[in-house]
Amino acid sequence: MDLVTTTPRTFHAVRGALIAGAIGIAIVSAAVVWAVLSMRGLEGTARTDGTVLFAGRGDGRVVEFVVDGKRYTTTTATESVLHTYSTGARVPVAYDPADPADAQVADLHSTYGGPLFAGGFGVLIIAAAVVGYVYGRRKMKLREWLDRQGREIWVPAEHTRVRVTHHDSDSNRPSVFVLQGCWVDPITRRTFTAESDMLREDPSELVSFRGRVRVLYDPADPTRNRIDFDQKPQVRQF
Repeated sequence: MDLVTTTPRTFHAVRGALIAGAIGIAIVSAAVVWAVLSMRGLEGTARTDGTVLFAGRGDGRVVEFVVDGKRYTTTTATESVLHTYSTGARVPVAYDPADPADAQVADLHSTYGGPLFAGGFGVLIIAAAVVGYVYGRRKMKLREWLDRQGREIWVPAEHTRVRVTHHDSDSNRPSVFVLQGCWVDPITRRTFTAESDMLREDPSELVSFRGRVRVLYDPADPTRNRIDFDQKPQVRQF
């Protein structure tokens, strides 16, 4: 029987970075819309100062304010690690002139804290996506260069090992693998290590079946290298 092994599926860094960037942009866009809606929600309101009555634990702090000699109360937004309300603190309050009971605390935290937090999270995702994209493009260019001008060397399976880089969040099973192979440069006699792209499957059986792996490297700088799985799978007769 003929057994043909297949190349492990890889993670595409550039594609993943583009997807992450799109998600980040969507989050930032939603945060901007949220901020605009929050700002419009204050249109037509009157302003006064209120006093935080107590600062016990809970989702909000009671704030008292006075309009035309009558006392009203509203609550602050949920507290965060970045902002707390202290008893007796003075905070701005926006209220409906026709119905002062319809009011809200109008400081920066209560009005724009949510949009700012969401927008900041989106910006972090975009920044990470940019870094991932740059890294992915460099890997692609190196790959293209090595495919054209790299020197080939075959590393025996016993000189390779599989490194697990990520585990599944639910089952804790290994989910991302990197194959490493060590070889001695015939010119400098120095030992170098090459790595594969991030793989979706454990390549151990494939490497054992083939008995060796192909490494492409830059003769002028052997640290510029990669393990190549793109050659046609070998066939073993049984």
